[in-house]
Amino acid sequence: MATANSSFKTFILGTSGLILLLVVILSGLIWYALGEQVNKNLETHSVTATESKEEAPQNQGLITPGELAQIGLPAPDFLLIDAFTGKKIKLSDYGGIPIILNFWASWCGPCKIELPELQAIQVKYGTDLVVIGVNGDRESLEQIRYFGSKLNLTFGLLRDPKKEVTKAYGVWGLPKTLFIDQAGVIRKQYTGSINQEVVEKELLALGIIVSD
Repeated sequence: MATANSSFKTFILGTSGLILLLVVILSGLIWYALGEQVNKNLETHSVTATESKEEAPQNQGLITPGELAQIGLPAPDFLLIDAFTGKKIKLSDYGGIPIILNFWASWCGPCKIELPELQAIQVKYGTDLVVIGVNGDRESLEQIRYFGSKLNLTFGLLRDPKKEVTKAYGVWGLPKTLFIDQAGVIRKQYTGSINQEVVEKELLALGIIVSD
């Protein structure tokens, strides 16, 4: 009987010790998780505050509620910030110059293939044509800069923090590319990847550029 009681006491003590150890470990994990969340919230707040200052002109956006881009009509005007230069980019400032307006995201596989093709177009035609890339997924300025640098893109990469422009241009899938002529009218649009050859054929067919 004494041996049985001793074994029982040992079992109880061992179980209690294990439970106490588990409580300590669990408490530590909870404390760590809470600390990490606080730090994350502080970092997010800091980045958001910084980007809000950089993107103040977005609040002067020209997109009106319910406005939707349509082929054959003037492209909705907008004002966004270039992630690299910090400059205010207004679509209507390019009046008289053809525009290739592209919507993309860094996680989009086809975008990674397509954007260097658009870069080649921009280099080839220089000041006779403008390529503008609008980030269509509210990625941070840092993400946009990193992505653009990685692909060696030199044309304007704009952030659309409220997705007002993205929605106004009917972008529900990425990538999406629109051809805007010298008069600021949308002539054609593509959803899905597009390459340099197709872009040039469309520019010629639409009379946006003239063959040599």
